[in-house]
Amino acid sequence: MSRLDLALDTPDRQRVMPFWQAVFGMIRADDPELGIDLHDPAGVLPRLWFQPSGNEEPRQRWHHDVLIDPAEVQPRIAAAVAAGGRLVSDAEAPSFWVLEDPDDNRVCLCTWQGRDWTGQQTPRDV
Repeated sequence: MSRLDLALDTPDRQRVMPFWQAVFGMIRADDPELGIDLHDPAGVLPRLWFQPSGNEEPRQRWHHDVLIDPAEVQPRIAAAVAAGGRLVSDAEAPSFWVLEDPDDNRVCLCTWQGRDWTGQQTPRDV
């Protein structure tokens, strides 16, 4: 089973968060220290968080965090590479791997391993 979280790279999360909260009709997370800033009260939309970044361009703004079972990581990496992508980094494995499509758009394949998921659903619970 998988779950999709959306992350927006921004130099000023407090400046942009209210806009996205309004657009998506989300509410602020009870405990942003858990890594999620906004969530859909109906549980339909992906969770949203804001990642610090620099001001310099070009920079990626959105990237997807796809939370999957650890057993699915290597087959998905292999499929992504076979589809023309590349593995950018496995430095944070087994927490996450960074992949890139042919146009340099990135996605993170994430697992529950090596993370503190206290109070959050893991991919096994979704």
